[in-house]
This record gives sequence, structure tokens and C-alpha cells, in this order.
Amino acid sequence: MLSPYAVSKMGGVHYCQAFYENYGVREAIVRYSNVYGVGQRPDNPYCGVVSKFFASAMASEPLQIHGDGMQTRDFTYIDDAVDATLMAGIHPRAEGEVFNIGTGIETNVNGLAEAIGRALDRPIEISHIDRRDIDNIRRRVVNIEKIRRMLHWTPQITLDRGLSETARWLAESRIPSVR
Repeated sequence: MLSPYAVSKMGGVHYCQAFYENYGVREAIVRYSNVYGVGQRPDNPYCGVVSKFFASAMASEPLQIHGDGMQTRDFTYIDDAVDATLMAGIHPRAEGEVFNIGTGIETNVNGLAEAIGRALDRPIEISHIDRRDIDNIRRRVVNIEKIRRMLHWTPQITLDRGLSETARWLAESRIPSVR
């Protein structure tokens, strides 16, 4: 594992599994990949890159991409994350299992920026800035075969559709950082 963040997440997984095995505490673990969408406010300091990019684009500011923008992530729309979580919470086959929640599709950050421009139907400016030390993982995409196979769950929302829904919500919202 390359980051303390990843190690802390695995610690939580192991604690849940220990309580399941030792004390019979029923659980199913879901691990999310870059969830974005309606309700994620760009004025929240912990929001992800999607919200930050929307805020910049809607303010007619350049989208700041750390590094060359070819790093990849697996962007998951909130509705898919909620559906998978609910399924893992109620499906009998999920008990005691660990599931990755994502799309299984790699999208590079440059491509994300272009897709946000399409969702807003406006040209966007991109500014490449220095790479951050915390971005030490070049490619991130989750394997969703286990949840697909065991619970018959698959994501339903494409990146373009999810970004369009997010753009529509932000345009209708009263969030100061996107006005």
C-alpha cells in the first residue's frame, strides 16, 4: 500500500471483519471509488475533484489539474453508490463480504475536465499545475466483479449522464461558490 490513507481504510475493514468473525456482528463492507453528484457541495473543503472542477468552470476560472492529467480514477455517481450500498445492506449473500463500489472504468483527469465542459455546454480552460505529493498513485480503478457476480449489481449511470445531472443540480442550487 502506498498511502497512510489506504492503510487506515484497510484497518477499518479488518476491524469489521474481526467483529463479524468473533462476535457475530452482522456486516457487509462497501468501498467507494470517487463518488460525485447531486448534493456534493463544492464549498465543502472535503469535496472531490468533480465538484472543484464544476465550481471553477461555473465561475469561468481555469480547471487546475495537478500534473499532466493522465492519472486515472474511477468516478461513481451518487445514485449508483446508494443503490449498491442498500443492496449490500439487505442482501443475505452480502453478509460478511467486502465489495468495491465503482464503475470499473478508468477516466483520466484531462478527460474528466473535457466531460465537465460538455456537461456545461461551454468551453473550459485547463491549467496544469505541479503534481501533489499525495497523488502517488497513477492509476485507480476498482474491480466490481464480486458485487456484480454475487449481488447482480451493476452501475447504471454513465459519467456523461452523471455529470449532466450534477451540472443541472448546481445550476438550480443556491450555493454561493457556483454563482
